[in-house]
Amino acid sequence: MPYVDILFSLLSNENLLHIDNHKVMADLIEIERYIRRSMKIRHLHLLVELAVRKSIGDTATAINVTQPAVSKMLSEIEEGIGLPLFERVGRVLIPTVYGQCLIRHAREILASVQFVSEELRSLSGGVVGKVVIGMMSVAAPVLIPQMVGLLKQSWPGINLSLREGSMEEHLSDLRVGKLDLVVGRLLKEFSSDDLHEEVLLDDPVVLVVASNHPLAYREEVEWHELNGLPWILPPEGAPMRLRLESLLATHNVSSPNNVVESISLLANLSLLQAYPVLGLYPQSLARQHETSGLLRVLPLSLGQVLTPVGMVWLSNRLPSPALETVQETMRSAVRIIR
Repeated sequence: MPYVDILFSLLSNENLLHIDNHKVMADLIEIERYIRRSMKIRHLHLLVELAVRKSIGDTATAINVTQPAVSKMLSEIEEGIGLPLFERVGRVLIPTVYGQCLIRHAREILASVQFVSEELRSLSGGVVGKVVIGMMSVAAPVLIPQMVGLLKQSWPGINLSLREGSMEEHLSDLRVGKLDLVVGRLLKEFSSDDLHEEVLLDDPVVLVVASNHPLAYREEVEWHELNGLPWILPPEGAPMRLRLESLLATHNVSSPNNVVESISLLANLSLLQAYPVLGLYPQSLARQHETSGLLRVLPLSLGQVLTPVGMVWLSNRLPSPALETVQETMRSAVRIIR
């Protein structure tokens, strides 16, 4: 357990700066004694659950103990630390600055304990464990299924939890231990020293229509022919939309004004079949739908509208054997897709 980090994080708060050095050292000694001798893994679980559930009752249900037991355990921790960890606002428990510090470290410690458990099990009986992946929609239809198929053929003991969302949401969850890996478009605005990024493939965006669209089987399409046509596009302000509108402007094509805003690839496929609209798809998925006769890729190059697809994980956290296996399987899946 990173005792020194916890101690100085707890005692470096600006509210304690007025305390004299002798008092600070005494507090350090008492907190260190409590953490080393009395704080258990169950206490860390309790603090994390309280931060999530925000109530004694819900936390008691989550960890399968009584409400008085939760209250008693929290009181023991606060008495041992000598600092208030939660404050009650109405019927909700809110972590204090000291509570936030301890909860952050508790999450890191619990994640490390899980990694140790998985590595020991892997050493004794083959690679096992659970890997939680945050994925963006670009990875969901082709790359992730290909990876899962390969993984389960060789390592059935590795279980996966797949969660779809935005890159911003995923990176936040990655940093607090809710995710092990993020797969999606690598965006410069989210790069950071605590993140390791690896490019997997350049899956460009292409312009698609349904196979019954008037432009579907044209060998040549001029940019000006797109003027006034209806589109399915990401919401205003989305990077893909901004870059597309800039590209259209360079070809003297007016910004689309007949638009359905959607980022659901499954819903977009249905919309393309039901209505003569233009759409944007990752090339890997568009080619699959083209082979099945559902879509046609128009012969207009959009260039580098979006960044490559890659995976992101924490650079300061040692990957578990299960995570390393998933990463290597992801690389194998990319070689097949290419």
